[in-house]
Amino acid sequence: APAEGDGRRLLASGIVSSSAALSIDSSLEPASGRALRGRRSSALSACWRCATRPIVVFLLAYLLVNFGATGAMEAYPLLVSRNDSNGLGFHSDELGLSMVPQSITVMLMPFIYPLLTRRVGQKGALYVGITALAVTALCLPMLRHFERRSPMQWVGLCSLSALRGTCGPLIFPAMLILMNGVITEHVGFWNGLASSVAASARAVSPTAFGTLFALGTAAGHAPFPLNVYMPFLLAIVSNLGAALLVATVKTQTAEGEQSPRFASRTRPWTRRRW
Repeated sequence: APAEGDGRRLLASGIVSSSAALSIDSSLEPASGRALRGRRSSALSACWRCATRPIVVFLLAYLLVNFGATGAMEAYPLLVSRNDSNGLGFHSDELGLSMVPQSITVMLMPFIYPLLTRRVGQKGALYVGITALAVTALCLPMLRHFERRSPMQWVGLCSLSALRGTCGPLIFPAMLILMNGVITEHVGFWNGLASSVAASARAVSPTAFGTLFALGTAAGHAPFPLNVYMPFLLAIVSNLGAALLVATVKTQTAEGEQSPRFASRTRPWTRRRW
């Protein structure tokens, strides 16, 4: 058998080619090195398989959704009640009045949600909710450029408030239904972990978004996006990231249908003959 470095000496003398010399050297590599590389590659592949599991992807998306949606809820009253050029300067009673359209929309969404999912499916409902949240977060700071308490400002605020009421009733039911559709075992464990992930995101989000709002408004007239837009842009980025993660997962069931574990054996109530 050739000794250590024979491949390099034969290559230098021109007897063998570079590929043959490389194969000779690799064949003389200690077994411990090959075993260590094998263990590293297997560990990396195992971590990759775990990270790309549908339920793990959904957990990360659920964390981003809760973080962004809770942050947008935190930034809304701060913007509306701040009494300078960085806010709308509304009083507490006017703030409550501006949320009336949102309350009406939330009451109507349980009737709209089933009709929407029949058209666009669960993923489509999730995307519609995330789009509504992104539009609301982007347009709310623009209301500062209207005259205070003018009819145009009130119309814009009430319209965005009504649109804001569609976000939660669309995003969270769709996310939970999609998540349960990919769970095949340990249902209680994964749902409990999802609740813990959501609670952690909701606990951190108000502090993070409130700090960003304080930094953006303390800077005075800083250039975009370092001004009052900072918390709203973070909410948009968080929810768009969640939408991209959900888009990478192929659900086991057709869009708009239930998972086989939860599918009822009876016909839907809309198709029954009374």
